[in-house]
Amino acid sequence: IGNALAATLAGIDGAHASDYRANAARFSADMSAAIAGWEKSASSVRGQAVIVYHDAWPYLVEWLGLVQAATVEPLPGVPPGAQHLAKVAQTAQARNARAVLHTPYDDVRAVRQVAQQGRTCAIELPYTVGGAPGTQALRAFYDTLVNRIVKGCR
Repeated sequence: IGNALAATLAGIDGAHASDYRANAARFSADMSAAIAGWEKSASSVRGQAVIVYHDAWPYLVEWLGLVQAATVEPLPGVPPGAQHLAKVAQTAQARNARAVLHTPYDDVRAVRQVAQQGRTCAIELPYTVGGAPGTQALRAFYDTLVNRIVKGCR
């Protein structure tokens, strides 16, 4: 995306075309190195089960090699009932879930209940760049996601 954006901007602003291309190359190299570091760091959690509040993390879960064992929210936008929460907590315990992943705006009471009854912890993840202090840049956002998941319940 960065290279495509740089090419478009270079076409619009030819006087600064070399700057756009250089910045895109620097960004690409920086992100490639960061991705390699995140993947190495996350190798310790590959294959572990997680519970998610909402099915909002499929690409992240797949990229890090995690296994999404259940969702707290039974259907998008539908609050979980007591029976569903109990079932998810049983799944968390049976699968030895690493954590319940949630965002700041999810129902924290439901998350805590599943985490407590499922004998795991809750990890709050920012949902977007700028969604938590220190995540105003893309790299910092991914640093936060990966670091919180790898750190887990410690």
